[in-house]
Formats: sequence, C-alpha cells, structure tokens
Amino acid sequence: TVQTTTENPATSTTSSTVQTTTENPTTTTTSSTVQTTTVVTTTSPPVLRFFADQSFGAEKLCDVKPLSEFESWEESYVELKDCCTDKFSWDYANCCAGEGLGGCGDPPPSVKYYPTWQDGKLCQSKTSFEGWEQTYDTLADCCTSTFAYSYDACCQSDGMGGCI
Repeated sequence: TVQTTTENPATSTTSSTVQTTTENPTTTTTSSTVQTTTVVTTTSPPVLRFFADQSFGAEKLCDVKPLSEFESWEESYVELKDCCTDKFSWDYANCCAGEGLGGCGDPPPSVKYYPTWQDGKLCQSKTSFEGWEQTYDTLADCCTSTFAYSYDACCQSDGMGGCI
C-alpha cells in the first residue's frame, strides 16, 4: 500500500494504491487506486461601510451596510466618524451614538458654518477652512450675517438641521 497526501488551503487530496499479487498461475496482478478530494470553501465576512441614512423615519443618522449593496451614486465611509463629520456635523454627538454602530471614539471636530450662496444650501458646515474663508460658530450666525434678507430659507439649508 502506497499513500500520498497533497494539501493546500482550499483542497486536500489523498491517493491510495493497493496492489495484491497471488501465486496462482491463472491469476494476474490486480491493482486499484482510490482518490479522495475534499474541497474546503471559506467565505469572508462582507466589507461594511457607513452611509448617511436619509430615509424617512430613520432611527440612525449614519448606518452601516455591506459595500456590495451600495449603488454607484451612494457615498460610503470607512469609519462612522467620517460619515457623522461630513453629513451631520451639526449633530455629531447624536450621530455617533447610533445604537450598534460602535461610536466615533474621538471628540467631535470643531464645526464651523460658511455661506455657499447655493439654492437650498445657503449655509453649510465643515471642519477645515482656508484662511480667507468666512466662518461662523452656528448656522443661525451664518444666516443672520450673510442672508438676513432670506433668513428662513437659509435656516432650512439641506442637511443642516435648522437654526436653533
């Protein structure tokens, strides 16, 4: 009996050859080979990414789903803090507190507001600015200083949560 085994991470092959011989002149040598192959399939957990959940009645501001489920137009984030900073900087702490998301871990970035003069987005927020950019501590300050003639429309700027 000769037995050989070959293994790699995905398959394991075992071959056995059994050879028997008898001394009777009417019997010849009989040989048989048995080969067994076992295939091992492993699956990796899906790659998860965070996204701004804009659906009506969403319980979390940013949520998570497999990368394979994103549409080409959807923006994804590797970390929760990036989603919360980019999309919900005005409510960073609440965004980071989404149940089951693990939190952001870092203190919230220093968010400032700036005028954009774009319809529906008169003032927006971000955390880093060039030295020449005008900034305000609150959305209300940005709207009052820059768009007093259209204060209500400014306070309803997309994604800013309104003036408080």
